[in-house]
Amino acid sequence: MGQIVGEKEARFDIQKLNWIGSPDRNPTILYMRADTPYKSMDDVIKAKIAPKCGGSGRDGSRLIFALEDLVGAKFDVVLGYQGGSQTDMAVERGEVVCRSVGLGAHFSREPYTLWHSKDLTDIWFRRVTKETTERPIRRRSMSSWIVIKLLKLGANWLPC
Repeated sequence: MGQIVGEKEARFDIQKLNWIGSPDRNPTILYMRADTPYKSMDDVIKAKIAPKCGGSGRDGSRLIFALEDLVGAKFDVVLGYQGGSQTDMAVERGEVVCRSVGLGAHFSREPYTLWHSKDLTDIWFRRVTKETTERPIRRRSMSSWIVIKLLKLGANWLPC
């Protein structure tokens, strides 16, 4: 907008920029196996052994890294799975116990629909949008100080 309205601080030509990003508005969630000892984010923060979260790369695990930075949670992040299906199999086998994934996938396909029917996973965090506030999700407990810290930092990731 700066260039369009003629602000002198805008020292760039918007037409020469390459956009990095995605038009996809699929919110990201963090889910955790329900059979772990971690029942709240406080449990993760205080844990002597960090929960193992799986993913194919840093980009797909950005919510996990954001939680480490924002609230001091510690996760043992295992990267390098060849894709989402391989990461899901690792969760099912118990190699890892948590993963961040798109909300749409988590509620629309296997193995997630089967996992939900068996109460295998619980959703901990989701990105807050108009669409996600209208979708019912099982809630996990989280201390109020973490929520306040997230809100003060302007985070749009809130606990479920």
